[in-house]
Amino acid sequence: QWAHDDDKLNFQVEPVKGTVIFSSGRFGWAFNLNDMSAALEKKSGNSQGNILRKLWDYNFYDPHRKRWTTTTTDVHGKPLKPGFCQFVLDAIWAIANACIARDLAKLKMMSDAIGIETSTESHPRSMFND
Repeated sequence: QWAHDDDKLNFQVEPVKGTVIFSSGRFGWAFNLNDMSAALEKKSGNSQGNILRKLWDYNFYDPHRKRWTTTTTDVHGKPLKPGFCQFVLDAIWAIANACIARDLAKLKMMSDAIGIETSTESHPRSMFND
């Protein structure tokens, strides 16, 4: 956090409050944790606020038990990815790879799942101009 009392400005970088954006200017997409948690809320039924806290904390999602945990392994002893890595970083990599591969169908599917608009929707060819 950074605050400048003289000017009464308060700049805070807090992903849970939506002040951090994950984006690609080159390929024209962006989302924040609010976007991701809203998508996960629809899919899982957990509240968006609960998911936000879980994404930006030391929490893991156990797909076998379909619940969040603070333990690093699942019921079978296999390591679990932190929630942020599993749901946010993996999504970033998947979107970036779809852009690089120029796979518009996959990109559309992923952007619809997250609830974000990409430049492919307004200018389909512009994101791939070299």
